[in-house]
Amino acid sequence: RKRLRKIARGIIPEDCGLIIRTAAKDQDEESLSADLKYLVKIWEDIQEDAKKLDPPSLLYKDLSTTISVIRDLFSPDVAKVFVDSKKLFKEIRNYVQFIQPALVDRIEFYKEDRPIFESFKIDEQIKNLMRRKVALPSGGHIVIDHTEAMTVIDVNSGRYAAKKDQELNSLKTDLEASREIVRQLRLRDIGGLIVVDFIDLEDEKNRKKIYDEMKKEFKKDRAKTAMLPMTDFGLMQITRERVRENIVQSMTEVCPFCEGSGLLTKKSNLIHEIEGWLKRYKMEGKYNSLILRVHPSLGEKLKQGFISTLTKIQLKYFVIITLEQSEKISPQTFRIIAKKTNEDLTEEFI
Repeated sequence: RKRLRKIARGIIPEDCGLIIRTAAKDQDEESLSADLKYLVKIWEDIQEDAKKLDPPSLLYKDLSTTISVIRDLFSPDVAKVFVDSKKLFKEIRNYVQFIQPALVDRIEFYKEDRPIFESFKIDEQIKNLMRRKVALPSGGHIVIDHTEAMTVIDVNSGRYAAKKDQELNSLKTDLEASREIVRQLRLRDIGGLIVVDFIDLEDEKNRKKIYDEMKKEFKKDRAKTAMLPMTDFGLMQITRERVRENIVQSMTEVCPFCEGSGLLTKKSNLIHEIEGWLKRYKMEGKYNSLILRVHPSLGEKLKQGFISTLTKIQLKYFVIITLEQSEKISPQTFRIIAKKTNEDLTEEFI
């Protein structure tokens, strides 16, 4: 903060104030001065337009998403920025020409016929971000699972190693996983509490290597992070600032059938529930003909066998059941309707 205050006092124009954002934390004086110069120019343009334009007129429009991304992420570390839109290319180039003229040649217009996302395998990377399992170079993999309270990441080794090589093999896999985990956290915008289950390491020095590798990788992350050293059980706890909704949440919705659990009730259990319903119905029910509405997956199960399960149920409970299958019904439920009146009886005998 002292450094930023000192820079601010040196570059602030007369009769102006400065608000320095968190993103300025690691920026040098040249970058901050260039950004301020750009803001001053915008203000001067607003004042000039206010004098000459007739109301109602637009005096200022906030930066586009594209320019905001360039402002926050385009640095000397970036080798190239490819743009496939002439309009955006011109907009970005004009902005960089004013802010960081030394980097303007790094903005390139993409001229190939092949779609830009296809050329740089962006679509493929997005698909990979939706997967639970992420492969590691040496044959191992990590599995990322989201729960209500936290994100859990499990590190698994690949090929089997002899006992004498096991510690070395585990260390190699854990180091690869450390780099990939931090990368995935950034790409997926995962925040909150994160628990990583690394492959067990017996040597304390090796556990420290994993901790140091994670700290080094997190230095590339713009979000605030805090982490604890690996425990004897191979667990590492991390908290990461929630910058925005993570990519899985923004690109997916909860399954209406399993409600996000990823699990469905077994068909055999559902058939047992139907039988339980019929037992209760036979005690008080008054109709002999019923309609059983189920999802096609359960319907196929009921029709299986030389003497189908559905036929056995009808014979067992002395009731005539007409089977109706519908994709609209959840695979986890069933509906039973009185054939004579079309009345839904399901809830009466649950």
